[in-house]
Amino acid sequence: MNMKSFVWLLLSGVVSVGAVATAAVAQPAPQLEDLIGQTDEDTDVLDLTEMTCRSFFKSADEDRESLMIFMHGYMTGVSGETTVDGVELAIASDDILDMCLDDPEASLFSVFQEVR
Repeated sequence: MNMKSFVWLLLSGVVSVGAVATAAVAQPAPQLEDLIGQTDEDTDVLDLTEMTCRSFFKSADEDRESLMIFMHGYMTGVSGETTVDGVELAIASDDILDMCLDDPEASLFSVFQEVR
């Protein structure tokens, strides 16, 4: 297995663990737009600084997975990193989930900024 495959496999595992750690309630999960609150019905603009950890945990599994991947990519780009360390990414993901569990009202964006 090459490194690229390993990183994608590891990232998938990290996201899956996050999905399991936030077990679904017996009701359908709301979509991100419902949790954040769109102000312009004609656009799909989401302000990630407005999303709380609670909203992140309540979102649908596929939205949580996509958002985790996006936020890691965003933080990697903002920091100017050009490499991805799968082990460090897994540790950061665990730390992010732990911090969010400890403070569900925290801004998900702020938690990512602190950890990454």
